[in-house]
Amino acid sequence: MLTVFTQLMTCWDQKNPPFPNLPDGRGVDIIHDIKSGHPGMRIIMITADDSIANRHKALKAGADYFIGKPFTTDAINKTIDMVMEGA
Repeated sequence: MLTVFTQLMTCWDQKNPPFPNLPDGRGVDIIHDIKSGHPGMRIIMITADDSIANRHKALKAGADYFIGKPFTTDAINKTIDMVMEGA
């Protein structure tokens, strides 16, 4: 059950939080780099930009799931459950 968490922590240096705030960039722009270095890692993209264009770009770059803000705790929990189940 800790596989996703373990992969996430392996991917990020302890000095960089696993859920970064990117004031000088966009999360969608680093998805491909993360997937290239860790092809088995599942990515949940959480963003304030819930546009169809951004959703398409994130999924095309390799995100497995996309959640736009505002979101509910239930949506996050269900998505994490799907990741943990390998859906």
